[in-house]
Amino acid sequence: MYSEMKEQRGQALPEYIVGTLVVVAVLFTPIEVFGGRAIIGVLVESFQKNYKGYEYVVSQPVDE
Repeated sequence: MYSEMKEQRGQALPEYIVGTLVVVAVLFTPIEVFGGRAIIGVLVESFQKNYKGYEYVVSQPVDE
């Protein structure tokens, strides 16, 4: 039993590296649904629009 566990030692790191590379590749791959833009660009634009709306609301005067 101990020898079986010894063979699997350190196997998680390559799995995490492969998973991370897949996620990064998906984020930066242009997709036709978004007009040929990468998902990361769409996400950044969404965050910017959301922050502009938040910034507008916060900058309004408060009636006390």
